[in-house]
Amino acid sequence: MQHLRVEHRNDASRSTGEGGFVLLATLFLILMLSAGAVFFVNAARDEQMMGRSMRESGRAFYAAEAGVNYMVGTWAALEYDTATASPGDSIDLGWTDLDYGARFHALLRRTDGGTGRRMYSLRIIGEGTRRDGGRSVRTMDLMATPWDLDIRSAVEGGSERFEAADGALVSGLDLNPPGWDPLCDVLEDRPGVVWPDPDSTDVRDAADVIGAPPIDIDLTNTATNVFDWGDQDIDDLIALANITIPSPNAVAGQIKPHLTGGATCWTEPWKNWGDPENPSAPCGDYFPIIHRAGDLTIRNGQGVGQGVLIVDGDLHIEDDFEFHGLVIVRGELTMQDIAKIHGAVITSEGVLLDSGDPEIQYSSCVVERAILGAGLYSVHPVGGRAWHQSR
Repeated sequence: MQHLRVEHRNDASRSTGEGGFVLLATLFLILMLSAGAVFFVNAARDEQMMGRSMRESGRAFYAAEAGVNYMVGTWAALEYDTATASPGDSIDLGWTDLDYGARFHALLRRTDGGTGRRMYSLRIIGEGTRRDGGRSVRTMDLMATPWDLDIRSAVEGGSERFEAADGALVSGLDLNPPGWDPLCDVLEDRPGVVWPDPDSTDVRDAADVIGAPPIDIDLTNTATNVFDWGDQDIDDLIALANITIPSPNAVAGQIKPHLTGGATCWTEPWKNWGDPENPSAPCGDYFPIIHRAGDLTIRNGQGVGQGVLIVDGDLHIEDDFEFHGLVIVRGELTMQDIAKIHGAVITSEGVLLDSGDPEIQYSSCVVERAILGAGLYSVHPVGGRAWHQSR
């Protein structure tokens, strides 16, 4: 029995030693696996955070790029010109949301010295979908240049005849329309008429055409080059038209400002040509480019419009219709009754101011605001873009 107990005690000791080793090995293995799991979890979380950070950084980058392209591509010349009237003025355009949840903030500051072409500094902040994520900042210097439409007079023609009946008036003496005086303060008189052939001008009363001088003869004018403005021409203007007149006849009394909700300019109707009689009204800064592919007659009632009117054929205006802006006619312009144009006229053929008291009054203010309001401004980056990431 003693021998048997000794043998039994030796087996238990061996079993206890082996069991302790296994336990320690198991605990070590569990510890290693736990450490590995923690490592991989942390690594995965870090990868996720890095991926999200890179994704947000990319979104912010492209949001800033979208902001730059949007500002340059949709340059609101009239709004920016008015808001930055003096060098050093700035306009904060706030945040603009993008389709994919990102957004950008635009700040525009005028940097020129007050003469010559306008210069701006554009600062865009791009932000991703997470508002606590990174931001991307772009800065760019811009030069804003209006289209050089070379408006030299109240009326300029390229061929055919110019005829003014008794009671008509063409004036190149620069004048602001009623209610427009606060908008423009620099006036510059021009000729009443610029025409290529003195023998094709017929003015019944010398007092009907006034200017500096009343009539200026330019033998180089032709039916085509009057629509050639350096890098742009009449076809470039037509391509930008946002109103197409569907019929050869337009009722003057139906051409008027249209509002929606009582306080917002409704630009969808083709008969809304802005509100020149009330520059501070909702449609006061709406200057559409209006195109008629053919002849156009405007008559019947009292109507108003502003912007750039382009007619591929003949334009006939009568009754009590007033247009403020630039009128470009590929055919002949005929006016009668008390029809009025404030701004300037360019025609490739003739001008007939017929019975009644039709009037063409040159206004540099109207022409400038029409060009600005119609978006006829070219904006060019100066130098390269600068950008940096920030948080």
